[in-house]
Amino acid sequence: METTPVGTPRVVDDTVLSYFVKDDMLWVGAWDTQNGHERWRALAHPGWFAGGITRSVDLVETQGTSVVAHFAPSSNERILEFHLRDPRTGEALDFGIQGIRSMALPKECDQPDGGVCIFGSTLELNGNSHDIVRFDLETRETSIVDPPENQAPATSFTESLSWEGGETVADDVLVFRDGKTELWRRSFSDVFGSGYSPRAGWEWSERDGMVIGTGAYWGDNPDEAHSSVRSLEEAATVALDAETGNTLWKVEAATTCQSSAPLRTKNDLLTLCRIFSGEAHLMETDDDEYRIENLDAELIAVDRVTGEVEWSRPLLADESSIVAEDKSFAPPTTHGALRQVGGEIDLVDFESGDAVRLPNSTVLACEFSRQIASPETFSAFDYFSAGDAARACSPDGREVSRWSEGAVQLAGTRANGDVWVVSESDGLVGFVIDHPATEPAAAE
Repeated sequence: METTPVGTPRVVDDTVLSYFVKDDMLWVGAWDTQNGHERWRALAHPGWFAGGITRSVDLVETQGTSVVAHFAPSSNERILEFHLRDPRTGEALDFGIQGIRSMALPKECDQPDGGVCIFGSTLELNGNSHDIVRFDLETRETSIVDPPENQAPATSFTESLSWEGGETVADDVLVFRDGKTELWRRSFSDVFGSGYSPRAGWEWSERDGMVIGTGAYWGDNPDEAHSSVRSLEEAATVALDAETGNTLWKVEAATTCQSSAPLRTKNDLLTLCRIFSGEAHLMETDDDEYRIENLDAELIAVDRVTGEVEWSRPLLADESSIVAEDKSFAPPTTHGALRQVGGEIDLVDFESGDAVRLPNSTVLACEFSRQIASPETFSAFDYFSAGDAARACSPDGREVSRWSEGAVQLAGTRANGDVWVVSESDGLVGFVIDHPATEPAAAE
């Protein structure tokens, strides 16, 4: 597959799904997990005002089936095509809708009968008015759904937590619901501080009666927030009580160690990066670059119940560091995290904080962020985030040609049976591991 994958592969039974760029166009496609043969492809679009396709294909499970939901360019610059497809065959379900205007992502409807819902407008149903549009997969009918009283359009963070955006940063609100019942709502700036907003990125998890999330400074005026330089230490991680919304603890200047990394826990320890100083620079060139400079940071383990920092390890960011080169503070692993120490790498155990020096023969899974110049059809974008790709590397950050089984399990997505799919910089690669480890080591 001579393409550039975008986002993280999604696996359904014997099919792997992914966005990809080919011939300067964005596509969504499917491949057989056993032999890599392409099953189908279709033109796609990241969505208006979207921050990029950073994760995986939107797969909505509802009414006893699964459908791939995606946007596509249309002949009308003001609207996008919206398609629901069979994951295995790519067959599009016909709803008689020519196009949609939406800044939201599709999800399963809250109604008892299910279906696919998206907040937007269509010429066929509601003209220029924005409403919740429901697609019934069983009847192939579309309808306008009345939202619950006083419920504004929201972006979901977790199954229960969502963000309702306002006209200004001060209007951004976190809302927590138990099913359809709203339990609490809090201003984002009240939780994190003035000028903080989900518009600057987020990561949230929900577990054992706690909601833990990250926030970053965006600026009081969103129109002036798209600066080419952003201070990295203006961030925080908080824990909220799921029943009341009250703040349980807060760690200033702490965030996830990659811009799109999940909140990683081992037992009851949360691994984060605490930033003392550093800037993120967006270089306005033909091929827009994003780099981190003057980084002074440490890897910390936070007790997810109390918020206490259990241990810390410095992270270096000189020119030869994996940290700086890969635009990530520390490549993620199951057992620990990597840091640069005098040109060498240590493996840090997340639970104890103990470090072990790795020999140069070790094969690791290194992640690096991708940003792809927008094809001509994306007139609203100069570039968009393309998620993380993986590569096999040595402890000093050099790319190696051979993967280890442990590195494949760390970087890959498990398909059916013993097949693992890794998203490399130039394509999807399938590996067969006969006896996968239950806790794969970062190195072999």
